[in-house]
Amino acid sequence: MLNAGYNKGLQTLDIIAGLFIFFFPEERVDVT
Repeated sequence: MLNAGYNKGLQTLDIIAGLFIFFFPEERVDVT
């Protein structure tokens, strides 16, 4: 159950990061 929430959190962060890179391509930051 905790793992599912963790995976969903990572997916949400990935979507936010993708939107940030889409809107601010000149300020791209690697947060691997």
